[in-house]
Order: sequence, then structure tokens, then C-alpha cells
Amino acid sequence: MDHFMYPRDVGKIEDADGNTPLVEKMKGGDKMVKDPVCRMEIDEKKAAAKSEYREGNYYFCCPVCKESFEKEPEKYVKEE
Repeated sequence: MDHFMYPRDVGKIEDADGNTPLVEKMKGGDKMVKDPVCRMEIDEKKAAAKSEYREGNYYFCCPVCKESFEKEPEKYVKEE
């Protein structure tokens, strides 16, 4: 198991640019929203990606979730 991480090490993981640790990016904030693809709760202001669909804003934890959403938005958005 070469890739096992202890919980104490998780906060040390950096983003793709080698900057702020990912855990720091996910802490705190004003408004939490749910990524419609993976259902992860994320800070609206710190979302990795954003998409507009049917006059609504959708926020994503990563570009991959945004790409999935944009290919099939109806799969992830339910009519209210």
C-alpha cells in the first residue's frame, strides 16, 4: 500500500498548482452548496468550477464534475 495516508497528512495535500492545501480551500466560508454531480458540499466562493444552466448557477468541486454536468445537465438537475 504505497498510497496510504494517515488522517494527519490529509491537510498537507496541495492543489494542482502546488499552492494552498486542499483542506484549507474547503474550510470556512459563507455559503455551502452541493456539487450536483458528486453531491459533495463545497463553499460557493471556493468552488473549483461554476456553470450556468437554465438561469441557475451550479458549483463544482473539480473540473471533471463540471464536464460531466455540461455533457448531461438533465441527468443532474431535477425539475422543481
